[in-house]
Amino acid sequence: MNINIKKSRKVAAVITMFVLTASYVMTAWAGQKSSLTEYNASGDNAHAISAESGNASYSNISVSKSGNGSGENADFTGTNAAIFASNGATLTVTDADISTNGNYANAVFSYGEGTTINISDSTIKTQQRNSGGIMVTGGGELNAENLTIQTEGGSSAAIRSDRGGGTMIVDGGSYTANGS
Repeated sequence: MNINIKKSRKVAAVITMFVLTASYVMTAWAGQKSSLTEYNASGDNAHAISAESGNASYSNISVSKSGNGSGENADFTGTNAAIFASNGATLTVTDADISTNGNYANAVFSYGEGTTINISDSTIKTQQRNSGGIMVTGGGELNAENLTIQTEGGSSAAIRSDRGGGTMIVDGGSYTANGS
């Protein structure tokens, strides 16, 4: 989330933005910038964050993914996802701003038996075709809480599953698919 505040000669003002519900409030003081750790990937079939075994946690992050994937590999095994977990990894993501701009560029993808992604209090936006918001295949698991997801391209569901399915638990949030 970007907050642009122009400096003024008047007394600094407090800007309060309500995101999702009144229980999640972000307050920014005029002239102060939020500090996010950034993860970016711009190549085809690349991940900005990948957990391929073990446990990993990320919080207060910005994730950006551009570049295209190819049909079956991206749809069924997550080769071009911004955030990807496989091989029994457990990945936890909180307070993230995630965006993708590429064909077959899913935002968050859990692949394979024993793999779990826990994601909460985050915003996801995908802009091109075949680019889902959150996705499981191959028996993966994904637990989502209080997400705001908006997808724009065709065949880009906000909540998505494909070959081999998996388990998804979604609690709270806003999920919008604008494409066909």
